[in-house]
Amino acid sequence: MAIGSIYRPLLEVLREYGADVDGALSLLGLSYEEVVEGQWLSPEQGRRLMRLCGPVRPEEPLGLLAAKRFREADADLVGYLMRHSATPLDAVGALQEHAKLLGDSAVVAIARADSAVTVTFGRDGGRHMLPEGADFAAGVIHRILTEASRKVAKPTSVRIPRPRPRSVAPYRRFFSAPVSFGGQHVSLTYSDEVMRVPLQQRDRRLSRILQQHATGLASIAPTADFPSRIRARIAQDLETGPRDPASVAKRCGISERTLRRRLADAGTTYRALLDDVREEHALSWLSEGQPVTRVAQRLGFSDATSFARAFRRWTGRLPHSFLSRSR
Repeated sequence: MAIGSIYRPLLEVLREYGADVDGALSLLGLSYEEVVEGQWLSPEQGRRLMRLCGPVRPEEPLGLLAAKRFREADADLVGYLMRHSATPLDAVGALQEHAKLLGDSAVVAIARADSAVTVTFGRDGGRHMLPEGADFAAGVIHRILTEASRKVAKPTSVRIPRPRPRSVAPYRRFFSAPVSFGGQHVSLTYSDEVMRVPLQQRDRRLSRILQQHATGLASIAPTADFPSRIRARIAQDLETGPRDPASVAKRCGISERTLRRRLADAGTTYRALLDDVREEHALSWLSEGQPVTRVAQRLGFSDATSFARAFRRWTGRLPHSFLSRSR
């Protein structure tokens, strides 16, 4: 689950570039007003929304354009907490502590070594980030820290988990730092010194109130721990291990019957999780330009025809159609 308001800047940019945003939302039973006011979207709704809307201009860094329009209110309580932190390091600490208030699959880590601080952002459960989403996440973290610190906290390097774009220049201009591509998580590295500068806009009393409220909300935020655990196992063994539920259950230390029962209690099924993992990896690998036959093989389909049928069931399009649209 993810808070809908975080999609506002992306939807705004996609609409301006000709995407039928309202039509896509209607197909999902949603309205623009519901989303931007903070309704929670499931991972499937979020992915379908982005798939239905784009890529309308794959050559444009739409995620970065959306990041330029980001407002702290789009991240709801987490955005305000970061803005009113004592230092940039405290701001990313607030993001790490309360990332689940943005989405139950969000994972943030902070590593310190050799006078440097590296902030990583990704998704658990073996989930990939769509290129636009990866650009957007990196851009938003960058903007919050640079603007709150009055442009003192600038990264020394940035890594974005997406295929290398045709033009890297817009990324270098946006971050004013070397940018690399690939991997599993967004990664921004800063010097330890700039991460300790005081943030001028901090309201100490408001910060305490926000922190108390965030702690209370964390106990009632949507969660899907068990399905995420099973999904992560499926993703981990997708290319090498057996994909049947009995084998996955055994590797998780439970019976197949328990696996199916607990997934049913969480409102999902093993088949739905396997489909979800395969679809997400298919979209990612095809976006990288991998041949359809190779993607079918990596996902465990008997042949490209079987994969094409599944892909059409997932997306409404054939793999070759998706490839041509993404170029």
